[in-house]
Amino acid sequence: MLATQNPTAPHNLAPEKPKSTLMEPDHKAPAFALDHEDQFMKDFLRDGYVVMRNAISTEDAAKYADKAQEWLEGFNMGYKRDDPATWKKDNIPKQWNGIYSLFSFAHAQWVWDIKTEPRWVEAFEKIWGTKELLVSYDGGNLSIPLSADEVSFNQPWPHTDQAPARPGLYCVQSLINLLPNGEKDGGLSVMRGSAALFPELVEAFNLRSQCTGRDHFRFKPEHIEWLKERGCTWVHPDLNPGDVVFWDSRQAHTAAAPEAGRPRMAVYACYKPAKEISPECLKLRQEAFEKGYCTTHDPITGIYKENSDADWNILFPYGKPELTERQLKYAGMVPY
Repeated sequence: MLATQNPTAPHNLAPEKPKSTLMEPDHKAPAFALDHEDQFMKDFLRDGYVVMRNAISTEDAAKYADKAQEWLEGFNMGYKRDDPATWKKDNIPKQWNGIYSLFSFAHAQWVWDIKTEPRWVEAFEKIWGTKELLVSYDGGNLSIPLSADEVSFNQPWPHTDQAPARPGLYCVQSLINLLPNGEKDGGLSVMRGSAALFPELVEAFNLRSQCTGRDHFRFKPEHIEWLKERGCTWVHPDLNPGDVVFWDSRQAHTAAAPEAGRPRMAVYACYKPAKEISPECLKLRQEAFEKGYCTTHDPITGIYKENSDADWNILFPYGKPELTERQLKYAGMVPY
């Protein structure tokens, strides 16, 4: 059930300039060197992505998908999972092609529970070589099939979530998939092998000066053609419920809305070593936790999502989560 805030507040207002921000990314921060002998990491370092099958059971994935549907229906805007006639943009909270990064999505109880599923976290412990991790406050994708005129944007938008000024490996992103996700169900596509070529591409096109101050970069057609000439190919990982896909933040990737009339549901998470966060960023991260703000994907230098302070952005719509001590450490609220 929704908390006492007004769930019918306007949700399609024009974007506002964000009033709060975490530290700007330090693009001079050193890159990480990952050198593992197991096949999981060999595949990741070669291809720029890797899929972990059955991180959670199909049954548990279904339970989390049910929680996601309850989250949407609880806004009482008219959406009902079992009635396709209600699958309309005006019947769900403000989103962008199913991406939810406001409404304290990252702080919902069920999202915290899924982001701390053991096998998911253990993979990041292996990647970074430590159990002392912080987790991102980024969002998820609850894509309800909409009519073509209601889809925000459904053309390829290849991008990285890492600025050209930071060409080395710095972040590993991931999502856990909750429903069957084939090629017609929208979702993530990655350009195999593009992450390893990112430093070379940055130099070839003199891209360092194109940094916008945040860790994000949109590829132009000539950049994609350059990658294709060097053997990179687009791949849509077909995912079963409970699978997790990990990708290097430098990897060219994109996403699409569902085409086959079947919802897509996934939760994003990025873990990084807690020791890497600065005191200033930790303080602002704790503020985000207390206020219910979501951030960009990087747990140690992320920025608040735009419209965090907008009147229509209902914070903690279902109340604050109740976290274990371990989860509070992942949040940065309790020290290791």
